[in-house]
Amino acid sequence: MKKFFLLLLTISTLNANAAIISISTDKDVYNVGETVTATVNAKNLIESGIQTYFYGYDILLMLNNPLISFDPASITDLGSLGAQSVTFTMASNPSTVSASGVEFFLARMDPFFPGAKFTQEGRGMVSLFSFELVALSAGVVELSNIIASLSDGLGGNVPDVSTQSTRFAIAEVSAPTTLALSILALAGVMFTRKRANS
Repeated sequence: MKKFFLLLLTISTLNANAAIISISTDKDVYNVGETVTATVNAKNLIESGIQTYFYGYDILLMLNNPLISFDPASITDLGSLGAQSVTFTMASNPSTVSASGVEFFLARMDPFFPGAKFTQEGRGMVSLFSFELVALSAGVVELSNIIASLSDGLGGNVPDVSTQSTRFAIAEVSAPTTLALSILALAGVMFTRKRANS
């Protein structure tokens, strides 16, 4: 019984950091029509040499912005829970995604068995999942509507988990200038005439 309480104390000690759930994108500026790849990360998992392990997550993203379109088929689990399954569900609102994954009891205990290697071990940041958006109109998009929690393996949540938004710009694809169009049209007329005379 004493060993069990020591195990519980060890688990709660390991989860002392203030983890952050953030979204990052592969670029800062996109053109209209381009695909935006976004990744949801858990970071700040190592602080003063102490590792925070999490054994599941529950994240809700609301992507209702007229400048972007969300592709539900693009969601990809990035293996932060090892071989455990992650469930992605779409709410009735097509621009809302909910992701949750929980490890099984024995998998939770992995770090405490001799020689066991845990997926998150030694990593200050772990990527949870990625998804794609399509840039529809010019403007600045801020992905900030995030509700997130990380489970601590004891039936509760890792304390002090905060969220961090990201922003990116969508630029209008510049149209060719009138002079360039005029030169192109003139070249086309000359080419057509030359071909007709041949």
